[in-house]
Amino acid sequence: MKVIGVDPGNTGAVAVVGDTTVECNNFRRIVFDPATIGKAKKPAPVIDGDWLLGVFERYIGGEYLFALERVNANPTFGSKGSFTFGRACGQIISVMQVLGIQPVFVSPRKWKQEYGLVSDRKKGKIVPKEASIDKILEFFPDAVIDNHNQADAALIAHYVRRKTLNGDTI
Repeated sequence: MKVIGVDPGNTGAVAVVGDTTVECNNFRRIVFDPATIGKAKKPAPVIDGDWLLGVFERYIGGEYLFALERVNANPTFGSKGSFTFGRACGQIISVMQVLGIQPVFVSPRKWKQEYGLVSDRKKGKIVPKEASIDKILEFFPDAVIDNHNQADAALIAHYVRRKTLNGDTI
């Protein structure tokens, strides 16, 4: 069984994790024609929905499970950042709905805790985002991981795959 893990957000990634392999892709982003945006001085790039549809379509049917990180707005993002993040998450879920995909949702706290990647500011423990790259390379030493978004997507998939194969609750 392979699991497709999705790290949501405008700069997120998709990873496919199997027994001994991991394949990662950053989201392809597009910018709409400024003439169609209105008064926006600098149009924000959005996830290329056609590209994402094509990626997901390759894994419809067969022994594939989709895992999506269950995320919420974060006050540190600010209003514009939260809206952009929410729009990206909505795009991902919409593409999944169009294809009839029912993802497994996993909280960031659960999968990060499993791999020792949870920061605790009160205790002064700050885990850098890049630590997820080192962690996924422990499981897949030959993997090509370009950034922490790809590593997060791969760890989400790895977590759900392991829990599912063991019959554990996610």
